[in-house]
Amino acid sequence: MEVFTMDRTYRKVRSFGVWLALAATLTFCFSTAVLAAPAQYGNAVKLGQAASAQASGMLGMDWSQAEVIAVTNAGYAMPGENSTKGCLDGIAEATGATVGACTLLTLQSRFDQPLWFAFFSKKTGQCVYLEYESARAAKALQGESPESIKAGVAQMARIDADYLFAHAADFSAQLKKGLFGNNAFRIVTTANAAARNCNSETLKAIQVHDHFCPGVSSGIVLANYVRHNLLPSPDAGCFVLSVNPWCKEDALTTLLNATPGKRSYAVVYPTGKQRAAWPAPLNRACSVIFTQQKGQPWHGTVLGFDFSKAKAEYGKKSFGNKVLDKLHADLWFMDNMDRAEAMVEPLKEFDLAAGMMPRDLMQPGTDLIGTLHKL
Repeated sequence: MEVFTMDRTYRKVRSFGVWLALAATLTFCFSTAVLAAPAQYGNAVKLGQAASAQASGMLGMDWSQAEVIAVTNAGYAMPGENSTKGCLDGIAEATGATVGACTLLTLQSRFDQPLWFAFFSKKTGQCVYLEYESARAAKALQGESPESIKAGVAQMARIDADYLFAHAADFSAQLKKGLFGNNAFRIVTTANAAARNCNSETLKAIQVHDHFCPGVSSGIVLANYVRHNLLPSPDAGCFVLSVNPWCKEDALTTLLNATPGKRSYAVVYPTGKQRAAWPAPLNRACSVIFTQQKGQPWHGTVLGFDFSKAKAEYGKKSFGNKVLDKLHADLWFMDNMDRAEAMVEPLKEFDLAAGMMPRDLMQPGTDLIGTLHKL
């Protein structure tokens, strides 16, 4: 039988009181956070709506007529450590652009980059670009009337691909004058991809990579090749080893869900001289794809990508402007994804020893290329 004493009872009461005080403190903090979040979210919604209203005025048309595609870094940019996620809902409510329809696109950016929005009208080809100074955007997100805070940069230009290809010199001159700040390449390539009803898989990769370029296009093609030829079933393991990294990595990690954090992606950074000294066919390799059926050893396929074949298809036409040259190549890739898989070269196949993992090849001191050559 438990015997209670006054001192023991006091300690229990005191402990219970401390517990109550702690619970009350946590409840207050949680309640404060819950109450604060809707206020900040609402401010972000209003800022997205205000930006949409300004863009509509500059375009001189109602959103129901514009066939709009909105591109932004809202959700990633954090002016003054404030979330901009609600801006996306504000844009959606004002313009009708949505994530599901692939007309509201968020390009990944670092948290400390300026908040910006681009509103592209498929109907006219005109695009409005709004960029906010971080301090002013922070004030709007913290409660100052968003309607009173105007964008520090407000520009409009026609950017539909066919027009730009026909007016390359004019576009080059606009770029030199600072068109769309540091985001011209991002906006021009992404908006034109979406305007041509780009498939959602390609748009996923573009948004993670933060622009559309031939490099990420090659990654999308490689991912499609893996899906169509190398992955035997949905439950098969997949590990990607990049031995010649470029923009393709962002497409492969995104579309194959193979990431370093899940121990399913590795990369090495050899010099061009080192690659040239590798034994054939590894001197043409760009990625090694490992797949595994449950209970079976890992199977490796060394892949190359022949850009010369791609260039032979889309031509060597030059517009005297790198943005347009890359856009021209991008649109060819986008319209010819099935044909582009012919640019993927399977160079070698092998099996790892039973119990061996692909990441074992990346252990310090391992001769990666020598090991791959011997397999």
